[in-house]
Amino acid sequence: MLIKLKYYGMEFSIDINIDDTSTKSKKSIDITRVNAAKMIRQFIKQKYPKQFKSWVKSESYSGGSSINVNLCNFDGTPIDEVIFNEIETFSKSLKAGWFNGMIDSYEYNESSKSDIGTLINMYTKFVFVSNEALWGSKEYRIKEQAEA
Repeated sequence: MLIKLKYYGMEFSIDINIDDTSTKSKKSIDITRVNAAKMIRQFIKQKYPKQFKSWVKSESYSGGSSINVNLCNFDGTPIDEVIFNEIETFSKSLKAGWFNGMIDSYEYNESSKSDIGTLINMYTKFVFVSNEALWGSKEYRIKEQAEA
């Protein structure tokens, strides 16, 4: 089911599975790694249409999932630091928690809330954001040639 979700002051279109057999008394939305990646793509497209190149890829593996975001100008150079920080902050707001090395354990965040108060459960364990071209991309090769 396609829904519109207001989060972070913006509207996002995401597909969610509704479990009608659920006995939960509170309404909530589960944001999987796939939906989180879609939200990051939509955030970039809405805020900065065609201003730079971006790649957003999600992975699932035993023990969790992750999203990798790469950003760069069309010539392979890093994007403006202010824009990068905004995208990184938004992207990391979609992760489930953080790894606590002191106790060697992953600690989960409490549920977030949408702009209208709906509980949102995040399920992506790790989000990595890099201000550089994706290795092997056209932009990566352009930057390498310029530095040579």
